[in-house]
Amino acid sequence: MKPKPKPVPEVALAAIAGVPAPAGLTLGLLALGAVTAGDYLTGDETAFTLLYLGPIALVTWTAGRAWGAATCLASAVAWLEANRSLHSRLPPGLLYWNLGIQAAEFLVVALLLAALRERLEAEGALARTDPLTGIPNRRSFLEAAERELERARRQASPLSLACLDVDDFKRINDTLGHEAGDRVLVAVARALVDSVRRVDVVARLGGDEFALLLPDTAAERAASLFPRLRQRLCEAFAEEERVSVSIGAVTLHEAPRDVDEMLRAADRLLYAVKAAGKGGLRHEVSAARSASTPVPRGSGG
Repeated sequence: MKPKPKPVPEVALAAIAGVPAPAGLTLGLLALGAVTAGDYLTGDETAFTLLYLGPIALVTWTAGRAWGAATCLASAVAWLEANRSLHSRLPPGLLYWNLGIQAAEFLVVALLLAALRERLEAEGALARTDPLTGIPNRRSFLEAAERELERARRQASPLSLACLDVDDFKRINDTLGHEAGDRVLVAVARALVDSVRRVDVVARLGGDEFALLLPDTAAERAASLFPRLRQRLCEAFAEEERVSVSIGAVTLHEAPRDVDEMLRAADRLLYAVKAAGKGGLRHEVSAARSASTPVPRGSGG
């Protein structure tokens, strides 16, 4: 099924949001100069007031509310200068009143735009964060994994991935209660975050399943990291005898076709750990050429 196309305004806002602040500021000031010149050359017969909102919106959206406010003031002064022949007949008090009113109108628009962007960014962050553990959710993980996969292809760098699952999680919820289950999930998330680098991606894929993506991580480093990670999880549940975590991990020295293939490779090892008695770790080094590649026995188990 083809994905539903995004509305044009959403695409436009996303494109503008991707413009770096220096570029947005430069383009906004150039646009302000063009609008001012047009306003001056057309004389008093043509109203250009609304056109000043274009540069203001561009600067505010890309560079923030402070630069947007400064652009509002600059736009008001430019508007006044471009229409000097019209305003020159006014007394100074009324002249400055008009300037203040125009700047205030521009500022209201800039503040509304800044608030809209902040709201959209906050909602976007919430949509990509697991509310219980505070780590990225499946959607965020898949987006990050796509980016890292593309980077691995360009740079021919290795990727390591681990899928983790809390053993018998339903039994924990049924016997100890959902609050205890939530505490277990939070403890897993905290142990993962504390065990990896800032560039690594930790996510809760759903339920009791977690994923850990390690960019630019070859087999040697992964082979030492994953056992330490397992030990860290065991220490986190030292007082809970009935809690254990199974881990399936894979190191890919050749980029797979897509993220799904990468996840399937780790999932096969995770299921092998479950079948062997749970609570273990299996790590495979693979070129990931095919989803049907046999799964060799790894460490742990």
